[in-house]
Amino acid sequence: MKQLIVLCGLLCCAITFTHAQRTLQSGIMIEGGVGHTSAQYFYSFPLNDIDYKASVAVGYQFRIRPILSKHFFIDVNPMIGVRFQSSKYAYSDVDYYNGWGFLHTGGRTFYHLSLGGMANCSLWKGLNIGVGVEPTYVFAQEEKETNLKFHLPLVGKLGYDFGPVEVAVKYKHGLTNAIKNSFVKSGKFREWQLSLFVPLFR
Repeated sequence: MKQLIVLCGLLCCAITFTHAQRTLQSGIMIEGGVGHTSAQYFYSFPLNDIDYKASVAVGYQFRIRPILSKHFFIDVNPMIGVRFQSSKYAYSDVDYYNGWGFLHTGGRTFYHLSLGGMANCSLWKGLNIGVGVEPTYVFAQEEKETNLKFHLPLVGKLGYDFGPVEVAVKYKHGLTNAIKNSFVKSGKFREWQLSLFVPLFR
């Protein structure tokens, strides 16, 4: 019994100490942007084209600032988003220049969930940089054969915290294949995005 009381006391002290070593902000996160797909194809058609249209996502961000560090902080943000793209593949030069006979053509819409984690460093006033990863799960899409369920981008960020809102530019570099079908051997996303973080709780 005595050992249990001591253990509970130590646990309470550890929780209190951990809580004292950080401050927590949280709020709404909105981001969107454009990009392209770095792809390799099974066939050397005259026209192989995956046109990345746009992406948009909304979610909630938690920002953890260790009290003992003035410059370092961590962001964790669960997001839900959608990505739009189109693709075209042609048999031959005749098909391509006459505008008919495409093997494959159409628009694509992918709905995804992601959980991003980023380590950040303040540079000057509200200016900060960060790097992290964003595991992404595609839970719905127009054509199931055109997209893999999971992909993992590396994320870099340059942002400025104005107080009521933080504005940041992000670059997402896909590390794993996001597209694979009968025509595309592999496809990795390259994205530029603008993000807005609006803290609700400080």
